[in-house]
Amino acid sequence: MKDKTAFVGGKSKARFSALDWLLLPLVGLLTIGIISGTTEWIARKETAVYSTCETRIDGSFGLRFTPNSTCIEKVPEGLPVRYQINSCGHRAHMECGAKPAGIYRIVVIGSSLAFGSRVPWEETFPARLPKQLSRETGHAVEVYNEGILEWGTPRVLASRMNEVLAEQPDLILVIISPWDVENASVLISELPRRRPNQSLLARIKAGPLPQSLLEVIRGLGKQSTAAFWLRHFIFRSQSQLVAATLNKKESAGFLRSDFDPAWRDHLREFDSQFATIAGSAAAAKVPITAVLIPDRAEAAMVWMGTWPEGYDPYKLDRELRSIVRSHGGVYVDILPGFRNTPDPGDSYFPNDGHPDGNGHELISELLTESLIASPIPALTASPNAQSGIGIAR
Repeated sequence: MKDKTAFVGGKSKARFSALDWLLLPLVGLLTIGIISGTTEWIARKETAVYSTCETRIDGSFGLRFTPNSTCIEKVPEGLPVRYQINSCGHRAHMECGAKPAGIYRIVVIGSSLAFGSRVPWEETFPARLPKQLSRETGHAVEVYNEGILEWGTPRVLASRMNEVLAEQPDLILVIISPWDVENASVLISELPRRRPNQSLLARIKAGPLPQSLLEVIRGLGKQSTAAFWLRHFIFRSQSQLVAATLNKKESAGFLRSDFDPAWRDHLREFDSQFATIAGSAAAAKVPITAVLIPDRAEAAMVWMGTWPEGYDPYKLDRELRSIVRSHGGVYVDILPGFRNTPDPGDSYFPNDGHPDGNGHELISELLTESLIASPIPALTASPNAQSGIGIAR
């Protein structure tokens, strides 16, 4: 066997064969693969995701829960959450039907944010709000929640107004998020269906064809659980979150000071659907109010008080105020309240984007303040009521 060691300048120097130069990179790639695979396995093991909820798609009425059911949902960033559903398929924590005498009933409608997704019932703002409003107004206030866990878009809400009015509301409160505006006219029944338990590779194949191996690697990385947790910790920084959001044109459109054509279309669609919602309420002589719950990056920008040229976190808020008022609704504005809340982004799940329990507490406090300051007579603050509101956290 030949010695592969040569002597150069009195020192030994190893000489590598062609096979060695091939094997060394392969060993390096194998090591990286083992480390990455082990990291991903540990991340998946520590991050169980499951749901025992039974739902069905009901045409233009969207996604419906099985009536009189209880289920548990677990997402990566949260603990298991129990959803209790009444006989009408709502997470209201009271039975649907006739309202008790002497009760001022607010019916909350909206998508997953109104539903209280990822959050235990007692921590949601629909659970907190009646106690705070009752204390501040001196009236017996009740909140009936008709929020929809998935795809409760304005078009779906418009189709469900008979259900909303069947709960005999004294006031309808519409919860709006940027997602709701962007998907105003969408129905889940019209969306492409993905097969359950479809693998990551199958989802990549089903999407646009990658142009390079680098795109495939990036796609796999974005979908990995390890990458999810890396983003979770990075996005705890308000500045990093805002920077990442503004770098993505598709996710920052609603934050621009001048909406692009796509977002102008979204607003027109929202205007049309809200007109139907408000029209149904007016026909039943029920007042309607609406509020924008900000996206996490939007809340962070308001809190920081500075943003790059070409952006304005208050733009969507102003547009929605104009739309709601044009249809006879009352707009309650809670966005300025995020200026005085330390690190409001910490009140959201970093990746998921939904408000957590702290976020719902903040929303309830800001909503209470705004509602009792609104021109809704029944919710005017009572001079004899003992205020317990305070948003300093």
